[in-house]
Amino acid sequence: MNCIKKLLNKHKDELPFILAFLVYIILIHLCTREYAGDALQYFKKVLGNYSLLDGAIMRYNTWTSRVIIEIPLYFIAHNMHVYIWAFLDIIILIILALSLMKLTQYKQNKLIILLIILYPFTEMSSAGWIATTINYLWPLALGCTSFVLLDKMYRNEHISLLSIPIFMLCELFSTNFETFSVFYFIILTYFTVNMIIEHKFTAKKIVLTVMQFLISIFNICLALVCPGNWMRNAAEVTRWMVDFNSLTPIDKFALGVLDTSSKLIMNNILFLLFTLVLFVITLKKSKSKLVTILSALPMCSVLLITVLFPLSQNYLSSYSLLFKRSTNINPMTFNSPLPYIAFAFFVIIMTICVVLLLNAGKSVKSGILVALVFSVGFATRVVLGFSPTLYASLLRTFIFLDFSMIYCIVRVFDDNKELFENNKYFSKYSLVIGTTFVIFYALNTLIAISSKY
Repeated sequence: MNCIKKLLNKHKDELPFILAFLVYIILIHLCTREYAGDALQYFKKVLGNYSLLDGAIMRYNTWTSRVIIEIPLYFIAHNMHVYIWAFLDIIILIILALSLMKLTQYKQNKLIILLIILYPFTEMSSAGWIATTINYLWPLALGCTSFVLLDKMYRNEHISLLSIPIFMLCELFSTNFETFSVFYFIILTYFTVNMIIEHKFTAKKIVLTVMQFLISIFNICLALVCPGNWMRNAAEVTRWMVDFNSLTPIDKFALGVLDTSSKLIMNNILFLLFTLVLFVITLKKSKSKLVTILSALPMCSVLLITVLFPLSQNYLSSYSLLFKRSTNINPMTFNSPLPYIAFAFFVIIMTICVVLLLNAGKSVKSGILVALVFSVGFATRVVLGFSPTLYASLLRTFIFLDFSMIYCIVRVFDDNKELFENNKYFSKYSLVIGTTFVIFYALNTLIAISSKY
């Protein structure tokens, strides 16, 4: 009882935000309706026709390597246990929030809650709520939990024997998502190199690191040799992108960059906040006017196609052409300069973001970490250029990039908090304005889910 009182006293300023977050995610699940989607149309029938093992083998041979992720999907969809899914999904969102708080040392819990609320949860309905959340949100949340183990190892914190199998199961589940397995492998490699340089390895940590590498490599190999992935790719070419096989690997990479960057700049509120935070930090830290002007370019690229679009249409009418589908690489646009201009522009914008992140860190290591997280998160979406379902997957495929940006925003804000704490008015009014905007956004999301989904 005393422990609970101490905990409440320690986080009493954050308690209204925590309660609001819990109410919000409960309301989301009360508003959802599962009238269509993959769970209802397909996964509901799997256990009626196959055993669990036979169903997983069938899926692996004909469609996907995500056989571990789909296990809970089979059971929940079998009799459409919507209430069980809703309960588990709420738990998953709480785990996600707690993991992000732990990864940022519980220093900016209010900011984490506000940013998670700004994630467009309506995208989790694109293939049906049950199938989409289990395939995307659950690997993300359990992947963040797996990163907690890395953080504990690096900070020399106690790791109980009971928690080790839990962390490993979380990694096994999350890295069964193809792109996240590579994401985890890269971040794991970065932490391993740092621990070697700083002589932080012990026998226990060596064993844990090897186990994590084996799990991530296992899931990477599982995806690469999966016959179902290749069969699905061939089927989706006919369904979604008939000219896909005529594109070279460079064309597919450019297509991934173009589609990811254009949608990120046009449709993503988190990217606007991300660029705004980087600009404000650079404005306060840098003494160079050139650097300050360059730091404003990513933010301006968003504003000109969103808030200031009527103005840009009158004075920069050609700017909007960079975001049209016609700029994407395909056999019809090979000889047009527009796709290459758009590609160069987006590469410059993203490169500036990476450089700003490197300079925004409290230390070189902190800057490298946030730049790496953003870059790898961006790559998880760019790689869809090598899939014919690039357009069919919609915005749900941005989830790893979105939460990479949330982590980066919180980290760079905390690394530079002294720049904001000295200005009491800024701290006070930014929290009030930010909270008001998030409340408006949350209400808008709930209305959208209730009326459409």
